[in-house]
Amino acid sequence: MKQVTADQARTGDSPLPEAGSTSALEELLAAEERYRAISEVVSDWAYSLRIRPDGESELLWTNMDSARVVGYGAADLDERLGWFGLVHPDDQAGLRSHLAALLKGRTDIAEYRIVTRSGEVRWVRDYARPLEAGNGTINAVGGVRDVTARRQAELDRARLISELEATNEELERMAASVSQELEGPLAAVAGGLQRLNSRLQDSDPALDADVHRAHSAVLHLREMLENLQELAQVGHLPEVLETVDLGVLASEAADLCRGQIDARSVKVEIGELPGVFGDRIRLLQLLRILVENAVAYMGDQREPRLEIGAMRRRGKHVIFVRDNGVGIDPGDLDRVFDVFRRLDPRSPGTGVGLAMARRIVEMHGGRIWAESEGKGSGSTFVVELPA
Repeated sequence: MKQVTADQARTGDSPLPEAGSTSALEELLAAEERYRAISEVVSDWAYSLRIRPDGESELLWTNMDSARVVGYGAADLDERLGWFGLVHPDDQAGLRSHLAALLKGRTDIAEYRIVTRSGEVRWVRDYARPLEAGNGTINAVGGVRDVTARRQAELDRARLISELEATNEELERMAASVSQELEGPLAAVAGGLQRLNSRLQDSDPALDADVHRAHSAVLHLREMLENLQELAQVGHLPEVLETVDLGVLASEAADLCRGQIDARSVKVEIGELPGVFGDRIRLLQLLRILVENAVAYMGDQREPRLEIGAMRRRGKHVIFVRDNGVGIDPGDLDRVFDVFRRLDPRSPGTGVGLAMARRIVEMHGGRIWAESEGKGSGSTFVVELPA
């Protein structure tokens, strides 16, 4: 015997139930009443729908929440608009595919736009399940949720990614242009200084010192240009990513910085670190930058210590690099990631490392920040990545 819905029983559109089937019909009516009661609290908008063999549909019932979502009451939807009257014109073909799937007896999920009574366009997610009916028609029940906020977040994310890619391309072009423009003059200055130094016989120490400072400045400028080019290229992830053991990378990063670590007698402690999905080379570069930065700013600490560890946080991997060095003034915590920003002009480096670290973290979908209670209290750099 074919299944009969409560609406069919009320409208008489289905064959009469067979003798002895009164109990089954009563159970069906009770089941639909339970469905309607439950749908009032589990979805933004619930409905039952009849779909005819030609694909046309008729709204049989909708709960009261539809008025809150779309601004129309059930009577308006049934008498004035119908189902398709709510749907954005550009999405009506997709909705017909949704109904065609239901007509074939398949449960289906669709996302489309609706136009509310006030003219506002909103996205909804429609989960529908067909019920068998007579005379070639299919009755379906479904629940609808307003997913406008999620859709808008996805659009905002796509826009930000597009803007970031455009910024990366512009930065790459700028870095290449600056490097080409300055490479020639820097090479000429370096060559001139070398020739001048070779011709100086018994010059005075002051002149020798001036030549040495000028040569060091040229080398520093070259390093800045190289770092700027590398910073411009950081925003590109490879097509193939992998799960990377950060514990292994932290040990490798410490080994790469072994000369600086041993020179300052820094005690390095590496705790249990998670595996993350990303670019192994860039993540190693990230940890190396943070380790180098911590060692460089140990100051005159008698027992310099560096700790690399992780904290548990739901849905996130949180990794930290903590030192007991000179610390950071709270007012400078955000500035440390600016390009060419060195809080102490006497410190080594070009001021690009932490800016590069931030770009590496952001291209992995995470964020990075610095924590410190002030001068002399040490610093902690925290990296949050998706789990």
